Amino acid sequence: MSGWPNLDRADDERLARSLAVSDPGALIQVMDRYAARLYDYCHALLRDHEQAAGALHDALIAAYAHVSVLREPDRFRGWLYALVRNECMRRLRAPDRPAERREAPEVEDGFLDEVELSRRQEARRLVHGALSGLRGRERESLDLMLRHGLDADEVGGVLGLDAHEASNLTGEAHARLDDALAAAYIARAGRDDCPEAAAIADDGGWPLPPPVVRRLVHHIDTCRICGPRRDRAAVSAARLLQVLPVAMMPTDLRGLVMATATDPALAPDLAAIAHGAEPFDAWGWPAMVDQEDGKPAAERGGPRGLWAALAAAAAVIVVVAGAFYVMHGSGGKSAAQGPTGGTSGSVADPSSPSDSEEPSDSPTPTESESPTPTPTTTT
Repeated sequence: MSGWPNLDRADDERLARSLAVSDPGALIQVMDRYAARLYDYCHALLRDHEQAAGALHDALIAAYAHVSVLREPDRFRGWLYALVRNECMRRLRAPDRPAERREAPEVEDGFLDEVELSRRQEARRLVHGALSGLRGRERESLDLMLRHGLDADEVGGVLGLDAHEASNLTGEAHARLDDALAAAYIARAGRDDCPEAAAIADDGGWPLPPPVVRRLVHHIDTCRICGPRRDRAAVSAARLLQVLPVAMMPTDLRGLVMATATDPALAPDLAAIAHGAEPFDAWGWPAMVDQEDGKPAAERGGPRGLWAALAAAAAVIVVVAGAFYVMHGSGGKSAAQGPTGGTSGSVADPSSPSDSEEPSDSPTPTESESPTPTPTTTT
């Protein structure tokens, strides 16, 4: 995403090796490079700013504690996302998860004028309509690939798929998104030129239901009017997904992470969080949390008063934590860590975290066929 730091795999490996010797400076660099995008991913799964902050905090502490078990440090990026996803899964299945969810504000872009804001809103409506036709696993894989910059192998590691399964999933999801974008575009912009397309689109409402999308795609493929229009309107899905909101990370999260990692008084909390992230497989990847029967976060042994203790400790350590990202209501100024502005409803209300047959338009987490991520073997 525009506004997030560029990622370099050589730097990732260097960071992983530095983190493996418990270098606090490496943890600060990891947060500089990854915290904003990981928070956005957490928020997309949990749809609550406090839950997302807690999940990211614990995932970063788990990474700090366990990175030495990762056998392929060059896969550090996907490994981080796998840790984050597990923390989100635990919270999604926690029996005491709050019923009310409060979403984070959106990272604002102060350089957009009214015309550009209007165009962005229209583009978002187009993307929302297209995403509504995809299933949870498809949406999540595209979010990881097109917005977060993971490749197919890394997506497979996060979702617990082998290389072949991950390639098939991302390829099919990308093709379905392209079809859905074309259908949404024709439904909104091409109806005046083609009565048949207008009649099909009028059958469904907005966003277009999957059966209507399929009918429109079939029509476009055979229509002399709509076919050329689709080709002219073809836009990179990755580029279009950049218009989606980016959740703003809380201003104090970096300080809280540094406090847990470095304050001796919080060593029991660090140990509890690290234990909660276990077990890890032979490659050093976290065993995926079962979404139906997985142990909830409340039962992992972490102290319920952790956040209050961290806040007090962070007051001392915050000076060395670097520049903060800002959350609405936390009293700081905005740091532009993403390309968008407004409120952060990344796509829509969350749906069930299972990979159901019924599609919806949020990048919800999905249950994997295999129990753990499967890194590529080295020779």
